[in-house]
Amino acid sequence: MKKNKKIRISPETISLPCCGVDSHAHLSLKNFQNNLNQVLKRANRCGVQYIGNVFLSCDEFIKNVNNLKNKNIFFILGIHPHDGQKLGVKEIEKIRQICLEYDIKAIGEIGLDYYYNFSEPKIQQKIFEYQINLALELNKPIVIHSREAKEDTFAILNNFKKINKCLFHCFSYGKSEIRKILDQGWSVSFSGAITFKKSQELQEIAKYTPIRHILLETDCPYLTPEPYRGKKNEPAFIVFSAYKLAFLKKKNVIDIWYYTGQNAKKFFNII
Repeated sequence: MKKNKKIRISPETISLPCCGVDSHAHLSLKNFQNNLNQVLKRANRCGVQYIGNVFLSCDEFIKNVNNLKNKNIFFILGIHPHDGQKLGVKEIEKIRQICLEYDIKAIGEIGLDYYYNFSEPKIQQKIFEYQINLALELNKPIVIHSREAKEDTFAILNNFKKINKCLFHCFSYGKSEIRKILDQGWSVSFSGAITFKKSQELQEIAKYTPIRHILLETDCPYLTPEPYRGKKNEPAFIVFSAYKLAFLKKKNVIDIWYYTGQNAKKFFNII
């Protein structure tokens, strides 16, 4: 006997006012090469006003910037911890030059990832520190990628005294770490992972974190929220995370949508 086909609600049917922000997407990846315009239109219909596109190298930026020159897309550029060994310190000077020529809103995603260790930890740490220095020099926010590296991530951040704007993207740590972030006045962004059935700990963190410190993101094409988990993620699907966050916090979804959007606009200086 065949299983009943899973019924998935369309994101357009639960669209929200056009004031939301997907603070972290990867639209320059090949996953979106054939349908980018449709993806952007669908996001707009669902209430996504702005999308932050994250470039993981200068080559990726140069190859794709013209395709993404859109008033609703802002740019984030940095060396991902996976690529520290491959790209090296020379890439940081290229990032500086691009930041001087283009309106790059933040340096990211930067940090440490000891889960895969595609780059040696010492090299990751060195590249991370150099990029924090660059962000401070250029007066830009930083967007953090940290996986199974919480101690070293906070140790490095604590070596710098003037980090005013710091965003932990796809936050996945516990209450101790969220308290450290809140104590500094920093922010976190939640992805579609908060909709997963087995993400109870993350959902508790979302309940605990004050809304003024929360942004939303898709990290598309990854981390697709329910009910589309397993499919390619896209900015329109962020509405499912907004509804889940509203449910967790027992707040009106339009309020959640508005305030997380405002938080992103302020963080990235797009208002």
